[in-house]
Amino acid sequence: MGCPGIQYYREKTQIIFFDLEFYVPKEDREGRMGLKANPYRTGHFLIGGTLHRYFPLVHKRNHDSIKEFWIWNYKNEAEMMKDIIAFIEESWSIIYKKDNQAELFYSGIGISRVDIQYLFAKAKLLGIKTEEELFNLFYKGRFLDFETIVIPYFKNKDNM
Repeated sequence: MGCPGIQYYREKTQIIFFDLEFYVPKEDREGRMGLKANPYRTGHFLIGGTLHRYFPLVHKRNHDSIKEFWIWNYKNEAEMMKDIIAFIEESWSIIYKKDNQAELFYSGIGISRVDIQYLFAKAKLLGIKTEEELFNLFYKGRFLDFETIVIPYFKNKDNM
């Protein structure tokens, strides 16, 4: 159905592309296939990554909108997480400058099952924001997850 009055303004419509990397201790890498990174397990942490704020309706490349966050550039994971959260908050503040602008888009590979959940959990564990603030920051956006979009195009008959 959609939301009445919601629009996509050229200068406000944004997608944040995520590419995050995680460290998993050696002892937790064995066993079942699948996702190994777990923000609740001791020794697991966010190594960092690149976030790219893109305005798709403007079609203009802006390299200032690409931010890299790497653990070796910070005192600790909490300081890096604060900068990542600030980058996302800044994106929302651009959207809020227009009353009826559509929500922020999050995009990447596996972001709806890994990146967003990991950032939410880690920020909560580190006490960076309240659960309500984190929910508004991460889960009120729209997801464009390439992992699920491309599944129908795989032609591998044996195993994906």
